Amino acid sequence: MVGDWTAQEPYLHAYYSQDETLISIINGGDDIYCATSELFGKPIEKSDPHRQIVKAVYLGSIFGLTPNGMSARYDIPVDECEQLQGLFWKTFPGSERWCSRQRKKMSYAETIMGRRQWLNPYGRQREENALNTPHQGGGADILKISLAELDNGWDRDCPFGIVHQNHDEIVADVPEKYAKDVAHFMQETMEKVGTDMVGGLVQFKADVKICDNWLEGK
Repeated sequence: MVGDWTAQEPYLHAYYSQDETLISIINGGDDIYCATSELFGKPIEKSDPHRQIVKAVYLGSIFGLTPNGMSARYDIPVDECEQLQGLFWKTFPGSERWCSRQRKKMSYAETIMGRRQWLNPYGRQREENALNTPHQGGGADILKISLAELDNGWDRDCPFGIVHQNHDEIVADVPEKYAKDVAHFMQETMEKVGTDMVGGLVQFKADVKICDNWLEGK
């Protein structure tokens, strides 16, 4: 089984920023990047290549990239990055306010569980680290608690099956007859931990695939 959270970082960002529009999109069950593109005035389907551009601008903005930085990292024209980032801040004003506050932090940034990453006030990456820590570190918090809950709730007649974790993924290896039961248990646990850790503000989603190897589950 390969389990991963749906858009974990945007879900966490909705909690941090308290942006009402973003929260509404997530809890409405829509694909976050398609829904964002529609708010930008361009309705798309998940298969549309423009979704990847919207995703790049979305993540780039909340992680502190400038339009020039986005253009260099994602190979998108600078003027398009500028236009889309402007639309992003206009569409999600709560996000812009939160990011603005984070950029001003000089000493440390915190994860959702209050773990601190100390910032170098003289470093060039201070602002980027102040924005990244709550998202990446918060995702690590959710992953760690999920692993603990999976261990605590393991009552199958086979050894504990979690064999690997990678960023926002959890990989399990169990006898085939337990696959469906464990997949359901993993999904339920991953979703509950994420949702509980943000106080139910947004409903986290996770997908667990049953497959023969990790690559098939990607």
